[in-house]
Amino acid sequence: MGSAAILSLDKTYIGRVSRPKRLMSRKTRFIWLGLAGLITITCFVVLAILPPSKAGYLKDPLRGILAGLAVAGVGLPLCVAGSTIEARFGQSPYFEGRFIAGFLSLLGYIFLCLALVCIGFGLYALVTRYTKG
Repeated sequence: MGSAAILSLDKTYIGRVSRPKRLMSRKTRFIWLGLAGLITITCFVVLAILPPSKAGYLKDPLRGILAGLAVAGVGLPLCVAGSTIEARFGQSPYFEGRFIAGFLSLLGYIFLCLALVCIGFGLYALVTRYTKG
């Protein structure tokens, strides 16, 4: 993990090069992805079970926050998959791996931005509910 020796073609020692350290281990990554999946499924199930609201979407803070958490739970694994593919195919001379990694990361970031918008609308509805009294 730390550094590796570089040898020339005739097997003579040239020097050492440091390898980048991993941000998180494989086990930690799977724990975070499993937690995100569990939160996503739970939020979508709760949203499906909730009775229909008579008020509009901007008047219902619980639905906005739950929808935001669910969408964030979809976006997070996409970002992690994109960064994992980028780390694996980053040194490859072919562009397909980096293209797929970039696309997944971009899609994940779009989902995370949408999640922030949903949570923002939910918090806005919560603030307006209690400030109008």
